[in-house]
Amino acid sequence: MSGGEGAATRRGDARRMVVEAGLLALGALVTWAAGRMDWVGYTYENGLQPPVDGSFDGAAWASELTPLALVLLAGIAAMFAVRGWAQRVIGLIVTAAGATIVVRSSMALSAAADPAEVTRLGDLRAGAVVTAAQTHPGPIVLAIVGGVLAAAAGLLMVVRPRPRRELPSKYETPAARRDSVAKAMAARRDRAKGPAGAGQGASAGGGADDDMTQRLMWEALDSGADPTDDEDPAGGAGDAAGPGGDAPR
Repeated sequence: MSGGEGAATRRGDARRMVVEAGLLALGALVTWAAGRMDWVGYTYENGLQPPVDGSFDGAAWASELTPLALVLLAGIAAMFAVRGWAQRVIGLIVTAAGATIVVRSSMALSAAADPAEVTRLGDLRAGAVVTAAQTHPGPIVLAIVGGVLAAAAGLLMVVRPRPRRELPSKYETPAARRDSVAKAMAARRDRAKGPAGAGQGASAGGGADDDMTQRLMWEALDSGADPTDDEDPAGGAGDAAGPGGDAPR
């Protein structure tokens, strides 16, 4: 991969990471905010005083919301710390957390508020009777949106995780390094001897020198090769007859 292609790939990965982190942060924020809003309102009587009104916020009615929002926030830090299959695992966890938020909120939205649950969560005194209980759909829908955003971010991490870094060449075996350098130098010679013709050999060689990166030159020297040699060793026999003479028959 050329330097330009590598830079473009890194920019693409960075943009994708920003999108994923943005979706995840927005999902966590929306879920947390929805959990602070009233989900259920109720009225009860105990026979000793006029009817009393009360309410439960999302964190009380669906106690999973706050821990799941914290999981989403932790996922933001984790996604920048890992790559490859490890990021896929983080993506699966985030997707599961987002899906749980969606399912739990949808259940609260579709089912009527249970007076028995109101009595239990409200810790009402004995003899208190819940006379009315209703859900507030707005905050619940907001929590569903937060879960969808988080699940979308998780799926992006699963489908296209950040690729793992290639090991630096200093961790390659000597044989693997020599093979890599030989291939790179062969490609350089092919470019230098391209269809430009013998009259343009110097120009082609100059273009090849431009393509020879500093890293390749050092690796060639380290492997015992001459990075300035444009001749193919296999073609050296053709020049053995010397300048002006014919090759032996």
